[in-house]
Amino acid sequence: MNLTNNIDSIPPCGIDCTQCPKYLREKNSCSGYPEGCRKCKTLYVCCVEKRGHEYCFQCSSYPCARFTKFAKSWEKLGQDLFSNQQKMKNHLKHNSSK
Repeated sequence: MNLTNNIDSIPPCGIDCTQCPKYLREKNSCSGYPEGCRKCKTLYVCCVEKRGHEYCFQCSSYPCARFTKFAKSWEKLGQDLFSNQQKMKNHLKHNSSK
């Protein structure tokens, strides 16, 4: 899966909202990042609110057990969150060197 070109739509966990079935469904859809993520007690609260990071890969504990379990649950939906974290890391590194 390719991440969307709009890195601003990628939440800390690395899910590409534009490819997420919860975001795409018509009834009770997720509002996407950041509004929909604020309800996420799994990673958003840990990464953003408690540790002040933009993305999970920025944490010294990455990949923690919490992230690993979360990432595995999204594999069946075609989301490779480990790969997405690496792509975001590369994207930010590339853009910060300009």
